[in-house]
Amino acid sequence: MERFNTKNALYPLLGFVISIVTLVYGLIMARHDNIFYFYACVWVLFVAFGYIRSCLAVIPVALLMCLTFGGITYAISGNVENTVVALSRSIAIVLAFIPGLAVSSTLFIRNLQQFKVPKVIVLGMMVALNFFPILSKEIKQIKQAMRTRGVTTIANPKVFYRALLMPLMSRIVNISDTLALSVETRGFTTDKSSVTIYNPVKIDLRDVAFVIIFATLAVLTAVL
Repeated sequence: MERFNTKNALYPLLGFVISIVTLVYGLIMARHDNIFYFYACVWVLFVAFGYIRSCLAVIPVALLMCLTFGGITYAISGNVENTVVALSRSIAIVLAFIPGLAVSSTLFIRNLQQFKVPKVIVLGMMVALNFFPILSKEIKQIKQAMRTRGVTTIANPKVFYRALLMPLMSRIVNISDTLALSVETRGFTTDKSSVTIYNPVKIDLRDVAFVIIFATLAVLTAVL
């Protein structure tokens, strides 16, 4: 995930709101004639604001989802209009992921703390955001170990169980323990004690400009 982060990402909570709005707007306006123009403009807007890596990364996912859900819809209904709606909703889901891919988890957690979000929720977000990147690295290490031992396929149930599943379950337990100890040693608590943010995240004119342009595109799509 870190390879998609951008130094000039939007205000973290603003990016989260933009994701939700993009998803909801896309699902509601899926049958609108201009919705695909809206998607194209939003994608270009993200690129212009420095989200180029995330924008490129979602293209294969968008193609896969469109082929899958569009194909299933057409195979079941045989209706072109319903197929186009399925494609529209698939693209809305993919676009909603762009801000989340580009934002730093550290900035997002810091932003949550600024708004006095309950510490239990912040702790859950912190663990979730760090768990999956670590898990991905562990899976890669397991696969490398399998290749070193000459294991080239996991089609055999015994091989899958002994070479992949068991090491993975063991490492998941270790990851959980490591994350718990890491949180504890850094003094993170769930009580009502106050938290001081050394370097608070601030909204700047760039964030305001993005919101204005995004809102304008949404309104024009609905009106025209």
